[in-house]
Amino acid sequence: MQVYAGLPIATAQASAEEMRGVPHHMLGCVDPTGGVASDTVAGGDRAPGSLAGAITVRDFRDAALRVVANVIARGKTPVLVGGSDYYLRAVVSQSLLDEGEDARAVESSDEDEDDADAATKKTKRDWTKGEPTVGPNDTWDEAAALAAHARLREIDPISAAKIHPRNTRRVRRYLEIRDSTGEPASEIFARRRRGAAEAMRFRSLFLCMRATNDELDLALCRRVDAMLAAGLVEELEAFAAKVSGASDDARGASQSIGFHEWGRYLRARGFDWTSGEGKEGDVGGEREDVDALRAEAVEAMKADTCRLARRQLRRCRRLERAFG
Repeated sequence: MQVYAGLPIATAQASAEEMRGVPHHMLGCVDPTGGVASDTVAGGDRAPGSLAGAITVRDFRDAALRVVANVIARGKTPVLVGGSDYYLRAVVSQSLLDEGEDARAVESSDEDEDDADAATKKTKRDWTKGEPTVGPNDTWDEAAALAAHARLREIDPISAAKIHPRNTRRVRRYLEIRDSTGEPASEIFARRRRGAAEAMRFRSLFLCMRATNDELDLALCRRVDAMLAAGLVEELEAFAAKVSGASDDARGASQSIGFHEWGRYLRARGFDWTSGEGKEGDVGGEREDVDALRAEAVEAMKADTCRLARRQLRRCRRLERAFG
């Protein structure tokens, strides 16, 4: 998410002081509303090409490979840093994103529900009828969710056994994979795991920072507090003002970044964050306490950040199994 411009605090982009003179690349180089931002980090290269809007993992890989090639050509060793191993592996592995392969399949194979929303379809489908039914910001009802999961059980029982019916996003992805590729997702993932270790693009060393859950939770909550002190809320409000009234595609790209915890607060402040509606202090026809919504958003952000860290550690363990 640090590739996106306009949210240096929210995406925890390294400051000039933290860089300590080491060139950093691909920070703040993509405008999520559709324009092309420039990289303002001293000593770094902006992402090659004209990236704009919500980028896919394939977009990231192609841009990052050009930066890596440039660094290697100068006799240096590139260091790729990030929270999600999925995007890093897309750079170092030749098999993770085979040309022409369905992007939803490779994203779902890592169960990466935090960084990969941009590559999913912009509409959901009623898989019992085969027609688009609801928009990207709606939710399915219980009957639709159960019907979708029942279809997944029929076409891919191995995947269905691992996914709860209420996890509609993953169910939808696995159905899309089957419909677009003609293969069950479980077969695609098994084939990729078998070939992953033999298809490295570079000789690579993977390092994973570890801490106990208690230590990690304390550090992450302190980081959220530091982000708030640095102006996180003001940054989110400025960003929301920028995308308010923008096209559906621009809002959708902005939503792929996340920060769903702040949705009610931003709508109560009058920003057209997701639905195209909302007046200051009015959500669902009732006036809400903006201060209370802000406090709720802070607590939700801390809880979600801690949960995300645990998922990232699980992905690191999968990395160890894949590459040793």
